[in-house]
Amino acid sequence: MRKFYSKIICMVLLLLPVCTNQAVGEEQIKLKPIYQVQKNDKIPYIEPKLYPFPFDESGISNFPVPVDNAVGTASLNNAITFVYFEGNKLRFETRAKDFVSDNERGDLNYMPLFSKDKMGYAQTRLLRLLDLKTNKITTYPLSGFIHDQILHFSELDPSKNLCMVRLLRDIRKRYRIVKIIDFSKGYPVVKAEKFFDHAVNFIAFKDGVIIYNHDAKKLEILDTELKPLKHPLKDIYDNYLYNPAKNIYNLKEIKDITIHPTLPFAVINDERDDDELWVVSWGGGVVRIFKLISNYGVNYQFFSPDGKWFIIALLYKGKIYKQLMMRVDDKELPYYLGKPIEMKKPGAEHKTGNFAWTSNPMNLTTNTTGKYFNWKLSYSEIKGGDWRTVVPVKIKYKGVFGEIEK
Repeated sequence: MRKFYSKIICMVLLLLPVCTNQAVGEEQIKLKPIYQVQKNDKIPYIEPKLYPFPFDESGISNFPVPVDNAVGTASLNNAITFVYFEGNKLRFETRAKDFVSDNERGDLNYMPLFSKDKMGYAQTRLLRLLDLKTNKITTYPLSGFIHDQILHFSELDPSKNLCMVRLLRDIRKRYRIVKIIDFSKGYPVVKAEKFFDHAVNFIAFKDGVIIYNHDAKKLEILDTELKPLKHPLKDIYDNYLYNPAKNIYNLKEIKDITIHPTLPFAVINDERDDDELWVVSWGGGVVRIFKLISNYGVNYQFFSPDGKWFIIALLYKGKIYKQLMMRVDDKELPYYLGKPIEMKKPGAEHKTGNFAWTSNPMNLTTNTTGKYFNWKLSYSEIKGGDWRTVVPVKIKYKGVFGEIEK
C-alpha cells in the first residue's frame, strides 16, 4: 500500500511543473477571437454628418483646438484657421496668418490638446505655439541639432501640461530620441530626454512612455521623467506574452499598444502574417488575456479622449474595409469592450486617419477633398444591422487565461 501511494505522489510531483508551465503561459495561447467580424456582416452602423469643404486637394491638415465644437487646419490661406461645425455649414475663423512664408512647408506634426490658452505644431524641429488670447505665434527650437526631425507628439498628462515628442537624428546612424516637454509655464521646457541607437516604438500614456525594442523584442515602461516604472503591463508581457527564457512566444512582434486612460486594460496589435488584436487586463490584480479580433490587418487604433469609445480600422488585402467603434464599459467584464459598430464613411475611400476630436460635444472628424466628416459617437445615432450577426464568444476562466467554452 505504501508503494502504491508513493507512486501516486511521484506522479503528482511530475505533473506539477506541467500545470505550472501552462499557468504562466509557456504554451502557445490558442483562443478564438471574442468578436468574429466578417466582411459582409450587416452589423449596426453610424453615419457621419457631411459638410462641404471649399478645398480641392487631399492631405488637408486637421487637428484639435481648445474651443467648443471646432477643429483646426493650417491648409487655408497660409494661416491657422479654426473650423466650426454650425448647423449644416462650416464657419471659418482665421487666428494667425502669414507668420512664416509657408506654414505647411517641411514635416508637420500637430500637438494634442495640452492647454486652454495655447496650441501648437512642429515644422521639422521647430515648435510654433499659438496664444489664443493674442493670436500671436511664438517659435521655439525643440532641438539645436540640424539633423533632428520631429516625428510625433503625444499627450501624457494634460492636467500637468505634459507632452511626449519623439525625434529622429539621421547622421551615420539613425538615433531615436524621446523628450518629455513641460508646458506649465506657457513655453516648452525639456523635462527629460533619452537616446536610442536601435529601432524602438515610443507609445505614450498618462503615466509615462512605453518603449518597445523591435530587435530584442523587449518592453520597457518609463515614467514622465523617463525613469523605470513598475507597471502591470510589463509583468504581463514578460510572464505571459513574450519571454524566450521561459519559452513564451505568444506575441510575434508588437505593432501598437493602446492603454485605456483610466481602466486597467490595454489593446495590443500583434504584427503577425495576419494581424491579431489582444486585450489584456489586470483589474483587481487578476491577469486576463483575450484575443479580440484576428485575421485582419489593423491600420489604426485609439481611444476617445474621454475613454468611452475604442476606434479601430481593419485592413483587408491592404485596404481599409471596416472602421469600427466599440463602447468601453467597466461593466463589460472581463474585456471591457462592447460589440462592434461600423463607422460608415460614404462618398470617400477609407484612408489612414488625420483624425481630430472636437470638444463639447466630443465628436470625431476627418476630411477629404471637398468634404468634412463629423461622427457623433452615440447609441442614438446607430442604424440598421442585427446585433446577432456579431456574437461574442462565450468565455470561462482557467488559470489566468480566457479559455473557449466548448
